Order: sequence, then structure tokens, then C-alpha cells
Amino acid sequence: TWIVAGDLTRQPTRWASPVNVAAIPIPPVSGANRRSATFSREFWWMIGRWLADGVVRLRQGNGHNEIGICCGKHKVEELEARLNFAPRTSKNASGDEMHWRKREMRTAYLFECGHDSLAAWIVEHFGKGAHGKTIPAWVLSMPREWREGLLEGYVSGDGHRDDRATSVTSVSKSLAIGVRLLVG
Repeated sequence: TWIVAGDLTRQPTRWASPVNVAAIPIPPVSGANRRSATFSREFWWMIGRWLADGVVRLRQGNGHNEIGICCGKHKVEELEARLNFAPRTSKNASGDEMHWRKREMRTAYLFECGHDSLAAWIVEHFGKGAHGKTIPAWVLSMPREWREGLLEGYVSGDGHRDDRATSVTSVSKSLAIGVRLLVG
């Protein structure tokens, strides 16, 4: 049952989270154009940040799919440095290389990366749109370092930290539950 947070104190509610999750294989990022992705803490940080502030553009038929991550102007240097973990080494990106383009908007910056395979993989496993994002079950069985990277990336976009606590906010019920399980 989904209970409004304000109502939790008025009833005898218990919350439990699994402590151990059996290993579930991580689906590889690959596609017809042979572009892939190598999993690392930095990769999962990017996925977490995408869950917080990301968009995806899928173009039917012709490829040229893109992922985008938005940030406020006060966070642009940090995000740009974090997204540069798999830079392009030649004119055309290949393999798991990523080329992020930075575009200034009125109140924010948008970083865009053309990567057909990654965009399709993200939508298949993490959903799209603010209400449609989720965390797949296999994330809960990833190595701890990768889970921490994903959580740090997510908190950097949709979270707040102070001396006492870290909190996050989402309009996606599925994403909120997934983050709660990830923290557990």
C-alpha cells in the first residue's frame, strides 16, 4: 500500500528492506552500430544523474538517439568534469567513448550525447519521463561501488545534504521505491 508520508505517524506502519539480493546479470549496452559502454563507478554516477535530471531522445528508424542531462548554472563545471570519464579520442566516437555537447539555455545548461545503444538501453531498463523512471532489480545486486556511484549521481541532482541527513525527491513512485531499496 502506498501511504502519504504525513499519514505514517498515525498508524502502526512497518517498513522493511531486503538486506541481500541474489546476483542478477546486468544487461550489456550494445547495439547494431557496435557502440557499447564499459561499466565503472563513473558510468553509474552518470546514470544516477540522468535519473535525476535526464532526458532521452529516440528517433525511430534513423538512429541518432541522444541522452541529455540538465543542470543549473552553478553546477555546470562539476557536471562537465564528471561526464568526461569516457572522452572521445578521435573525430568520431567509437566503442564506449562519449562526446558531450554543452548547450547554454536561459536558466540552465544541457549536456547532450549521441549514443544510439546507450539511449535505447537506458529507456529499456530505466524508463523515461519524470513519472516513468525506475531502478531495475538487477541494480540492487551490482557491486557496492557501482551502486554507490549511481546513488551519488542521483543525489547530486535530486537530493539535498546537510549536517544531519540526505534527502531526495521524485515524482516517480517506482524510482522513489528503487532509491529506497538501493539505500537499504
